[in-house]
Amino acid sequence: MAGGFEAITTVVINAPRAKVWDALTNPARVKQYLHGTDLSTDSTVGSPII
Repeated sequence: MAGGFEAITTVVINAPRAKVWDALTNPARVKQYLHGTDLSTDSTVGSPII
């Protein structure tokens, strides 16, 4: 594939926005569900999540 691969999906999460955001940006929480991943982000708009 010359252009790479992109997968798009939609998921409805029955939880408050603050808890969802915490689950996506809190390194300790991400490590729990993403196989020990060490997340790095400064949580500002437009900044990467590595």
